[in-house]
Amino acid sequence: MEFIFMRHGKAQDREVSLPDEERRLTVKGSNRVREVARALASGFVTARNVQIWSSPLVRAKETAELLAVVLKVKKVTIHPALASGDLDKLLHDVKNQSNNDTIICVGHEPYLGMWVTRMTEAVVPFKTASVAAVKVTTLEPPAGELRWFVDSEVLANIAEANC
Repeated sequence: MEFIFMRHGKAQDREVSLPDEERRLTVKGSNRVREVARALASGFVTARNVQIWSSPLVRAKETAELLAVVLKVKKVTIHPALASGDLDKLLHDVKNQSNNDTIICVGHEPYLGMWVTRMTEAVVPFKTASVAAVKVTTLEPPAGELRWFVDSEVLANIAEANC
């Protein structure tokens, strides 16, 4: 099984008069997520059984929905653990998945970075729309191998080169 952890795209500033959970992607953030999704579709995501799990926060759901369109995934599953930072709950819910599945988890910092470090001992700088792939070796305790990490700017350049 493989996890692809992705931080949501650039969202409205915190100073906006909205609760944090309602902040939306900016136009620039949406465009970058589309570029990242095209790059992922060009060879980073090769599994047949791809699922997209998203935090319930608006900016993450919007990111997940944009990914789903490009990757042709029919359904985005909302998973509260991606907002609360509860890796154990997330992994508990993975137990029923096939070892051939790739689960793209769209979430937030600092949780994504902490989870990758907990599973792989690698430290990755999750800027907005950046992505890391972890091949899971065990769920209890959570362990895996960092397969790759790519900054969103690099992925955007890959998408542009493939157009």
